[in-house]
Amino acid sequence: MLVMNSTMVDTAKPIIKPKPCEVCVKGISFGYNYGARTCHPCKTFFYRSSVSMAKYKKCKKVKSCYTTEPFNWKCKLCRYQKCEAMGMSRDAPLTKAMRKASQNRKMDKITTMLKDVIVKDSKREKKLKTFYSLDDENLESILKSSRRFRKIKKVPGQVITSEEWAFQTIFSHITFLLSLDFVRNMTIKDKKVILVNKALEFTYFCELWRTKKEGQRMLVTPGGTTIYPDELISIYRENPKMLDSIRSDIVETLYELDITREEYCLLNMIFFCNPVNQEISDNSKTILNERFNLYGKQLFFYCQAKYPIDAPARYGKLMSLFGAIIKKTSQLKMLFMVLHMNIPQFPFRKLVKDIFHL
Repeated sequence: MLVMNSTMVDTAKPIIKPKPCEVCVKGISFGYNYGARTCHPCKTFFYRSSVSMAKYKKCKKVKSCYTTEPFNWKCKLCRYQKCEAMGMSRDAPLTKAMRKASQNRKMDKITTMLKDVIVKDSKREKKLKTFYSLDDENLESILKSSRRFRKIKKVPGQVITSEEWAFQTIFSHITFLLSLDFVRNMTIKDKKVILVNKALEFTYFCELWRTKKEGQRMLVTPGGTTIYPDELISIYRENPKMLDSIRSDIVETLYELDITREEYCLLNMIFFCNPVNQEISDNSKTILNERFNLYGKQLFFYCQAKYPIDAPARYGKLMSLFGAIIKKTSQLKMLFMVLHMNIPQFPFRKLVKDIFHL
């Protein structure tokens, strides 16, 4: 039988008693807003007035509409002056409830913004696991028309080779990126430059996220086979350390950070939209810069809402993944270049050659 301690303190939250609004008097206040006990309409009025820096018309009642009866509730000048007289200020400390409401609004805004990206990425993942293609086109052909590719449905238990997987995963991520509204507004020339420079980094991080999501500790294909061709494994048989580090190091970091889907999507957009050292038009640079700043701000807002105490540190750790991904993709390119030099006749797909600069 459970015996309750007689000295146990009641931890239930105290009920907040409603009080008259200190500004309009007729409204009901359930707490402090910007430093004064106000009703919701007066709180909203003060916020909108201070943000817009509104200049209201002169008062017809010697500026006493909110202090002398009969009150004139329609006078905005007196209402705003009463707000200030009651100590309302946008710099006033936020209450716990106001901070929570602000965090919820930020989270809702981020979720709405990412909804389209998450839906498209989920569809991409599903297609990648259920279909494949034997077509062999280069990047330029895909940019002109990615829909003409013949898709073959996978049969249960079908094993895809590392060569086929390299093509499929790069192709699926490129078509995903081409579906983004801001990318569609760019020229084919700019798209090609951007994808040649960014598609591998984007694809690599997506695959690391899939690995973590599936509970794996090392990057493999969805069928569980290695991502490396047998010929490459043979070349590095005596020293497989680099092969293993590319497949596992960042996966461990993702586990340590316990990265969320929202963070993954925002980071991927940030990485892709970083326009540094790309020979593209000014228009495309502007588009990427705007998106880079937008997604960067949203990631920080997300950290503030989900990790209010450690937001700056969390943001820094997430952004540090950028350097690690660049390093690992550079090593991956070097591995495939070594394979190409040792076995010039190796059957790389044309798209893989374009993205790996072979």
